[in-house]
Amino acid sequence: MSAINTVNSATTLRPDAATRAQSARTAPAATPRAAQADTVELSAEALASSEPIRTDLVNRVRGEIAAGTYETPERLDQAAEALARELGLA
Repeated sequence: MSAINTVNSATTLRPDAATRAQSARTAPAATPRAAQADTVELSAEALASSEPIRTDLVNRVRGEIAAGTYETPERLDQAAEALARELGLA
């Protein structure tokens, strides 16, 4: 039997209460997810070369998503086929 098999108690591998308390005092506080924000920075070149936003299309798609009608079996099939082509699987 190897030495690893002779370990019988998991409690010997856990830090004691004093160690956990010390870790809690020195660990940085977690930031709630709601307080975090993602940001994007675009270069002037990227902004200049971008096409105008099609607000009519954006609003239509937002409405379909809100209504639960955007994801259809046909659209999911098209997306899967496009991904397969891009990955060279089709």
